[in-house]
Amino acid sequence: MLGSASPTGYTDPWPHTLQIRSTLADPAKAANQNPNRVVVKITPGHPGSLQVRRVLTNTTTGTVTSMTLRITTISEANGLTAPASAGTGTKAQIRATNPATPTSTITVTGAPVTVHNLSIDPPSPPTPAAD
Repeated sequence: MLGSASPTGYTDPWPHTLQIRSTLADPAKAANQNPNRVVVKITPGHPGSLQVRRVLTNTTTGTVTSMTLRITTISEANGLTAPASAGTGTKAQIRATNPATPTSTITVTGAPVTVHNLSIDPPSPPTPAAD
């Protein structure tokens, strides 16, 4: 996956996967069906895109004022090419991108729902080397 490095250290925020739950946008549909996942095919002059939609639920009694998500893995359709093969297919360049609008309307169990789109942070500036 392409993008800026995402180093972690002892003072970085810790994962809250037990307090913030991720579920399908529409639990009545499979993970690979709209609105949970939308694949926009490549057209001349425009790259394709993969939109993954999930609901993030705060299960604590506290208020969440900001959240950082980290993409750790994305699998490729039909899996990777076997290492011994020539790999004749075009490889995808997968990267997180900002949405076109801050909100979108999707249909969940037959009803329109307005969702807040997440945006990516710019890369962190390099830390000056210590003398």
